[in-house]
Amino acid sequence: MNAKHYISVLLLFAVSLFAGCNKLEQVTAYGSDRIVSPQFQSAGSVVITEDNYATGTTTFSWKGADFGYPAQVSYAIYAGYGSVSDYCLFENINLTSYTVSNEALYTKLTGVSYLGLPTGASDVSMYVTATIGSHYEVVESAPVTVRFELAELSSIPTLLYLPGSYNGWAMYSHGIWGTENLYKGYVDMNASGSPVVFKFLTAKGEWLGNTLDALGGGDNLTTAPSLYYVTADLNEYKATLVPFTIVGLTGINGTWATPAVALPYDAASKRYKATIDVTATGSFRVLCYSPEDAAGWYWSYTLGAASADDVDVAGGSVVRLLPPSESGVAGDGNMMMRETGTFEFAFYYNPTDSYFYLSITKK
Repeated sequence: MNAKHYISVLLLFAVSLFAGCNKLEQVTAYGSDRIVSPQFQSAGSVVITEDNYATGTTTFSWKGADFGYPAQVSYAIYAGYGSVSDYCLFENINLTSYTVSNEALYTKLTGVSYLGLPTGASDVSMYVTATIGSHYEVVESAPVTVRFELAELSSIPTLLYLPGSYNGWAMYSHGIWGTENLYKGYVDMNASGSPVVFKFLTAKGEWLGNTLDALGGGDNLTTAPSLYYVTADLNEYKATLVPFTIVGLTGINGTWATPAVALPYDAASKRYKATIDVTATGSFRVLCYSPEDAAGWYWSYTLGAASADDVDVAGGSVVRLLPPSESGVAGDGNMMMRETGTFEFAFYYNPTDSYFYLSITKK
């Protein structure tokens, strides 16, 4: 091939390439007025029972959106119930259907930090959104009402809530866990006003007051501001409250007492906290002291790491706590302080997941 012929071929290739680029550039997405939104399809009734909880699945589907451009579409499923609106159940879906295990769906529907459905039958407004990029327009389907029929699962822990004056009567912000209608746990009822008034609220929406020995309809329950260990038997409709006068750490710096170091309550942050000089590493736990616990040597109410992954702690640690009998840690569930220095220890309730935590911040 001579030079002249070679240059001609290059020019022809360049022209073809330019024409091809122009053709590609003509394939563009629709403007906002031409985008076709997805259409969420009714799933009928979604029923989750003891029989299909562990092995069953639920599928949501929709007719796809059309952006006029052959790009991958990303969908997200939203739901609303009661005071919760536009809650994203599932996202980053690239198909026009989504199948989820009933176990995962049940958690998303009923969890306190999720949609918050009660057990029984509930009508939920659902829709799906679509987009072709994080900086592109998001379109959504018209809402569809889906009925969920959720059994109360005896083997699955549920929350019994305690709304009252201490938390502004927030219905689902403070609760204790239980199974088979037997509930127990710690509740921070410290408040500036006295007495504290409250009621129990079940996952079915049943309000229970009257008296601790005969829970039912009736007046609010009353008590003094404090941290309590609460038990409730909704088979017998009875409850107990054990008050604590001191909250602190025991075992810290090798000193085991009731407690070794007190954590005063800070009303502004709703935390029991103190700054402590840690001079020796070693095991410790949270101890709640009650004058009613003399028979238990004042050691009946202690909290340690909820899992083995949280045993070793130092500055920056945030540990979910459980009583030793409920934790996944062998023995007493003690935490192990691995660092010396000055630290702020803070013991507090997290309404997002309804557990108590201990945070350790190095000063």
